[in-house]
Amino acid sequence: MKRAFFFSDSQRPSFNLALEEVFFRNLPELGLDGLIYFYVNQPSLIIGRSQNAFREIDWLGAEQWGIPILRRLSGGGAVYHDLNNLNFSFIVKRQENLIINFQAFLEPVIAYLQSLHIAAELSGPSDLRVDGKKISGNAQALDKEVILEHGTLLFDSELTVLGTMLHHRQDGLISRSVESNQADVANLSDYLEAPMSFEAFAQGLSDFLQSEQESLPLTRHETLLEKAAELEKSRYLTRAWNMERCAKFSLKRQWRGWDFSLLVERGSISEMTCVKTGDLPNGSLNQLSASEAATICQSLQSVQLYGPDLRAALPFLEAAAADSLLASLFRPRPL
Repeated sequence: MKRAFFFSDSQRPSFNLALEEVFFRNLPELGLDGLIYFYVNQPSLIIGRSQNAFREIDWLGAEQWGIPILRRLSGGGAVYHDLNNLNFSFIVKRQENLIINFQAFLEPVIAYLQSLHIAAELSGPSDLRVDGKKISGNAQALDKEVILEHGTLLFDSELTVLGTMLHHRQDGLISRSVESNQADVANLSDYLEAPMSFEAFAQGLSDFLQSEQESLPLTRHETLLEKAAELEKSRYLTRAWNMERCAKFSLKRQWRGWDFSLLVERGSISEMTCVKTGDLPNGSLNQLSASEAATICQSLQSVQLYGPDLRAALPFLEAAAADSLLASLFRPRPL
């Protein structure tokens, strides 16, 4: 069995996802039976191939915090990456007994964690948990010749950011997209018997897997890096791939005495209507008139969500009012 190992020195999520796909598409041409690929991303939110970004993520919050949203090749749910989360990929020649067999891929990862006296175990089909808390989510992508199995390892990630961006409910939103499973999460660093840096943890797992699976460093990979740079531009940096796929949904929310109903297609508002729900308390300055509500609906018609166009479409509202409207329409509710 001829296997190789590669640890990306880039922290750009768009590039690392593109390089992963290039490895996946080109494994037979490399003359390899398998490849282990590690990468670490700057703070980013990664959704599954068939997910609706506007359902899974607090995308207004992500915009405000400058956290990019990207779509990966595999299915499964949304995850948060940062500089203290390790991403690993096993890319191997297709074998039918390995399809959706996460146990087979994750056994060496579990063995490494157990060598650190961390009692990790497989939970459900594809999660790793410690004391019932999720520390790793995994997914697969398949083609005729190759299987990609990849996952995360939360080592010392910002779990508050993860929770704010991902752990919520979207009341009034109806979509056929794949929904993430909410789970309590934890960092592996909390279970270590002695302090350990993230770098030492990643290097330790790298050494363990290369020894366990007899993998050698990947050589002659310059052409693959060039292909990844091209794919990054054509797919992983595009709105069409990251935001517009699976982005058809309906949404009904209230603001200042009116029900607003929206239909969103490919990430843009295709229809928007409003109906008065009743008067606000006497003396309230926040009650919208019929003409104001109609102006909002007309102004947001055909506007793209996620980007500067949304706020630019509301110049007649003061900044605080525009923020309040957008939060009422699009911000999720905490669990």
